[in-house]
Amino acid sequence: MLRYFQLISGYFYGKAKQTSKKCTYKTRNWTYLDVVSVKKRQKINKLSEKLLESAPGSQPFLGTWSKAWHQVELMLTDPQHQEYKALEKK
Repeated sequence: MLRYFQLISGYFYGKAKQTSKKCTYKTRNWTYLDVVSVKKRQKINKLSEKLLESAPGSQPFLGTWSKAWHQVELMLTDPQHQEYKALEKK
């Protein structure tokens, strides 16, 4: 019985699984909204606070965040707009 177990365990331990060649971390697909949000986060947050004068993270603050993002996006210069479009990954 012991010899049988040794043969089986030797077979399984000798057959180590090959590691996957695939990348374990999937790269994120960035949208234009994501790129502008990351690059101009502080400006968007300040503008959102000014619109309602509420604390960051509160419900009214989060409600005005998209309006603030749109206003910041309208203030972008043409070179910035082109740069952020180039950074987005499709």
